[in-house]
Amino acid sequence: MLVGKLHNHRRWHKDKYKPHNLPDRVCDICGFTSKYLGRHMENHKNERKYKCDMCDKSFKQKRTLCKHKLVHTDVIQVMCSVCGKGFKDNYNLKVHLRSHEIIKPFLCVICQKTFTTKQSRDNHKKNH
Repeated sequence: MLVGKLHNHRRWHKDKYKPHNLPDRVCDICGFTSKYLGRHMENHKNERKYKCDMCDKSFKQKRTLCKHKLVHTDVIQVMCSVCGKGFKDNYNLKVHLRSHEIIKPFLCVICQKTFTTKQSRDNHKKNH
């Protein structure tokens, strides 16, 4: 039940803050184009004013802190339709779904094993 309530709450926020035909704006510092330029500008500051109350990590953006807080919970929000494994967010599900793909373009030059992501290959290489 908790997962369903969280899903509805997130959908409400997404609809409430939808960029209804807002024009794209360009960052004068890096050239990034976004409808949310104010939020993007936080990336150029070194200030990390959003602190996690459960660990010592801090973040530049409030939304990054909110996403981080999921690591401190056991809430499963999305599940893999192939194998049923649960994940706390869509990004980790997306990365996991690559493990079910046939194409694994990242090769370990030591043992010839292939991987779906560069990060998984690099982590594997540390074991050699």
